[in-house]
Amino acid sequence: MTLEEEFLSFLTKENAEIAAVEILDNFKNEECENPKSIIDFDFKISSGKMVSTKKSNTVLKFDCDEKSVIKEILNKISDPKIVPDDKLIQRFDFFRKIIATLLETKYKKKLIKKIEDNVFCDTGFFDIVIDRVEEIFIEEKPPIDYTMSIKKMTPKSVLNSNDRPEVDNQTLIKDLMTEHEKGLSFNDVIKKRKEEKDPNYTYVDSVETTKAYFECEVILSVDYKVKKVE
Repeated sequence: MTLEEEFLSFLTKENAEIAAVEILDNFKNEECENPKSIIDFDFKISSGKMVSTKKSNTVLKFDCDEKSVIKEILNKISDPKIVPDDKLIQRFDFFRKIIATLLETKYKKKLIKKIEDNVFCDTGFFDIVIDRVEEIFIEEKPPIDYTMSIKKMTPKSVLNSNDRPEVDNQTLIKDLMTEHEKGLSFNDVIKKRKEEKDPNYTYVDSVETTKAYFECEVILSVDYKVKKVE
């Protein structure tokens, strides 16, 4: 059996159901510096009804557990030895549709409960209708899966002065990344450079990182309505 044939044989209805359950298990919003999963939602409520300019308004993003079906699929997708042909691509697309259908039907109540618990903190104030699972993306994330924001604290006296030091941000970022790859945290690098009197770091206060890339993304179209008070 070739690697491509092995991949095809893995894309079964049974594994699609396991993947659907894995998505439900990861449906949570982790509020920490390096979350494993997050939920983004974008909608407004007016007069008890949802007002949204976007059809897809709720997105789950997460990184897969190592021993999960979705992780196994991801490993196969990223394997350079596997060369997908039309048959494999079509089967993979169909596999994702099976997962979406399961979430819309068999696991609809569980999905709604997950949204209630994680988007609205289980307040019970909303009627939630899953219109559609728009898309399920499974893809390899880049080695650096976050964005970086450098916070600077520059006194007004310096801001208004012609003697304000010129800082090359690209040099600063390169230095931060080089030291970070050696095992230092970004803020430890800042502390170290300040102790060394490095002029590039004189007014650098801290570095904030935001995780931006995940291995799996589930895009939902959801109708939110405030429950009528009896």
